[in-house]
Amino acid sequence: GKPVWVKHQFNFFPIVVDKDGVPWAEAVIFVLRKLEEKLSPNMMSFSNITDDLSAYKRFIESEKIDWMRFPKQIYARPTYRYNGHLKYSVRAGELGQTTAKRRMRTVISFYRWIISEGVLKTEYEPWEKRDIYIDVGDIHGNRKIKKVETTDVSLRYPKQDNPYDESIDDG
Repeated sequence: GKPVWVKHQFNFFPIVVDKDGVPWAEAVIFVLRKLEEKLSPNMMSFSNITDDLSAYKRFIESEKIDWMRFPKQIYARPTYRYNGHLKYSVRAGELGQTTAKRRMRTVISFYRWIISEGVLKTEYEPWEKRDIYIDVGDIHGNRKIKKVETTDVSLRYPKQDNPYDESIDDG
């Protein structure tokens, strides 16, 4: 009936700080929880998560957005505003498509976690969600349908084929 505590030690733990150098508590705890889920975490992988959340923090600070307030007007919500900012940055050539997709995916994951923990309760949803079903096969030819929840703020870009990758694509 007693909890089992496991000692964790993280060297060079990446954190998210605001413009004044103060750690963003919710983001730091989010990253810490993700670290605790891994048996032997690679800090470079978690560096991407903190970089993504730092970029989001810089955006909401520069635009003076309350990241915990989700008004009725859909495009006034922080998730939609950030989505638009990322799309603009990609079109302007300031940001790569894969980086923009990863940043939005990290922000969505952060909000899902913070809502599931009961830290954030909103009158209106941060995004519209829907379920999609993906046909997945394994190396033995077995097929199954996997249910995946997607959002309307997820960024989607078509996969870019490299014509010089020394392979033949014959369908």
